[in-house]
Amino acid sequence: MKILHINDQAGVACILAKFQEKQGVESKVIAIADKYGIKEYYKNNVIFVEKENFYTASLNESASYDIIHLHSVDALVYKLRRRYGNRKKIILHYHGTDLRGNYKKSISLALRLKRLGVRMKNKLWLLRNGYTGSLQDTMQQLADIVLVSTPDLLKLANKSHYLPNPVDTELFNENISNHQKDPNYDSITIKTEAIDIQKALNYIKHRNLTHNIYVHDRTYNPTPYKDMPDLLKKYNTYIDIKFVNGKLLESSSKTALESLACGLQVLNYQLKYTKKLPHEHEAINVVNNLFSLYLSVQ
Repeated sequence: MKILHINDQAGVACILAKFQEKQGVESKVIAIADKYGIKEYYKNNVIFVEKENFYTASLNESASYDIIHLHSVDALVYKLRRRYGNRKKIILHYHGTDLRGNYKKSISLALRLKRLGVRMKNKLWLLRNGYTGSLQDTMQQLADIVLVSTPDLLKLANKSHYLPNPVDTELFNENISNHQKDPNYDSITIKTEAIDIQKALNYIKHRNLTHNIYVHDRTYNPTPYKDMPDLLKKYNTYIDIKFVNGKLLESSSKTALESLACGLQVLNYQLKYTKKLPHEHEAINVVNNLFSLYLSVQ
């Protein structure tokens, strides 16, 4: 069995590939370098490509693999299916904004037009094969398995399976490192492009929760992935309150899971505290679960 992950979201593909190879299976990730250094950290499992060559390189690299595991890039499903028919197992894995709609709002006009051109170019092939729904629905039908990274996404993808986000506990753990606690803040939260951080802070304030919160802006101050454990361990609590498109997300973020692995407590969307990483999120358990799903494909 040879597995190719195409694209990476928040390190998920890289972690899966790393622990799949620990199980004796060849597994690689084809991806573009990122500003957080995630792919560089997992470089032994990554095939780096240039952004402008990503789709072509992904299709060509797929030729020598048995399982093609796509992360968010659902537009590649039909291209793989057209080229390889049913000779490859195609897994489509959603990670959040790709289903919730924020992704479509944030991409550039040029990319939106490019995606529209792809749809128009291949509409005839899809119609001939009986696919008449939306682009996203059609890609899900063409895939052998559809996965989602958090339970709240199950209702947004037809016949999908929930695969817990993996945490690399070889990196994120409670081992003591050379750092001191931040003297000014007892808690931390992360600001990203998709999250309305001010709405989250107001939500906490109006409920009289006594936390002095450091807001780490990863958009303008991208801490390298390898240094994230040391950053998190400066604090006692990770605040995992996230508003996207005006709605409170009812799921745990990957950073919250990493915080639990590092020994922090996490304040979740229910305003409850959790203090231990659930076993289902340990990378080796996620990989074993995923192998079972792979094998379920006839």
